[in-house]
Amino acid sequence: MTAKQVKDFVPKQDSIFVTWLKNLVTKLNQNATKWGIQGSELDELTNKSDEFFDKYSIASNISTRTKATVLAKTEARKTVEKTVRIFIKAHVSFNSLITDPERSSMGLPIHKRTRTPAPIERYAPQFNVRIFDLARFKIDFHNVETPDSKAKPKGQIGAEIKWKVSNEPVTDPFELTQTELATHTPFILSLDYRDRGKIVYIALCWQNTHGERGAFSDIKSTIIP
Repeated sequence: MTAKQVKDFVPKQDSIFVTWLKNLVTKLNQNATKWGIQGSELDELTNKSDEFFDKYSIASNISTRTKATVLAKTEARKTVEKTVRIFIKAHVSFNSLITDPERSSMGLPIHKRTRTPAPIERYAPQFNVRIFDLARFKIDFHNVETPDSKAKPKGQIGAEIKWKVSNEPVTDPFELTQTELATHTPFILSLDYRDRGKIVYIALCWQNTHGERGAFSDIKSTIIP
């Protein structure tokens, strides 16, 4: 399968895309534990899919179809399509727990068995956390070897951001229960308003194109504004 064919596995026509996406999200949620898919990325994909389904339904109904609702549907599709491509690349394409028949049942391409090598990054991202808004932080991160550039290390899809709001000190990155994959810097971390005044603990690591983690950074903590 050529690189172009792999990129075009997402259906172009909206009605077919809806059916494909519903099947994909359903199977991912049904098998998340079996396939070792953890973190909040699947919740994000599910939520953005639901938003698109709602906007598609409104834009497809003759009684509610307007230029505004069609535009909202189009923007929602762009958002969810970008999210689903990133998710599949990070968690599905080369996941050894998912069989080729299972990938086919989700309407996904079967990749060659010999994967292009992707390095596991030995240096953790350097990052800083700044207040962005109420219960929101801006996280700037970069490659320790190129501190003046926003470029990710070779073979890395992005930085995995892990965090936890806790009354007790957190010293182990694997105790951080929430996670997001940030493909660009800066990343806006939005927390629950009800946790304002509490402490959030944050650590980062690079994740390569096969979903493999590199070294974790030190854990930073700050009070939620």
